[in-house]
Amino acid sequence: MKEYTSKRAQETQAKRTAAKDDEIRDCMDNLERASFFIEHNLSKFREMIRQRKKKNEYGDTLDSRKDAVIRELSELEDYIARLLSLDKNNSLISHYQQKVDKWQSELTDLEKQMEELKNVSLFSLFGKKTTKAKETKEVVHSKTPQAEEQNINLFSNNAEQVKEVLTQLTITVDSKIKSFCSGNKHVKSDIAKFGSGLAILKSIDPNNSIISHFESKQQEWSMKIERAKKSKILVIVGVIILLILSDYI
Repeated sequence: MKEYTSKRAQETQAKRTAAKDDEIRDCMDNLERASFFIEHNLSKFREMIRQRKKKNEYGDTLDSRKDAVIRELSELEDYIARLLSLDKNNSLISHYQQKVDKWQSELTDLEKQMEELKNVSLFSLFGKKTTKAKETKEVVHSKTPQAEEQNINLFSNNAEQVKEVLTQLTITVDSKIKSFCSGNKHVKSDIAKFGSGLAILKSIDPNNSIISHFESKQQEWSMKIERAKKSKILVIVGVIILLILSDYI
């Protein structure tokens, strides 16, 4: 009986160790994924400031880029804390903490440059009227479904480029999708393109750790759209009830 109990204890301990190892690997994957998004958004943020653009060809603003970096840095710090609690001697902890310090310093510097760009004089804005008109025309052109679909098709043989397009679409959809507005045809169009691109990424690199993040974004958007539909139905039903009751008042 004692030997049986000891064996059960060993099995239980082995399961706990395996579960802990899985959590550690999951944390490491999340750290890598979060780092990718931070580098991506900082790069785009830096490029927009360098080109003195307050909005890029996808319609993303400097503020949306900044907010994305802040949000992802916060997520990364949560993953670091989680890894620290699981394996305090893991060498990746100090590696990513150093990266966080570097990125936060860079973000602070970019925020200062962004504020300077926002304070451009009216005279300078007037002088750039022609250039901005051209940019607006390019924005309209780039936002056509055919153009964005071509972008995904163009990157169909390169996993990194597909991830780039999907990351861009993630930022675009997150900035547009709002409760009642989540049924907007442009948002639905972007979500459809996102689904096509994700399918392509799965076929090219099915084991890429970032796929799970993209899948979670799809689920999040679906839930928001479903909630928006239900909210609209409730509003419509409420209005109908009020109209019916008004006839009896």
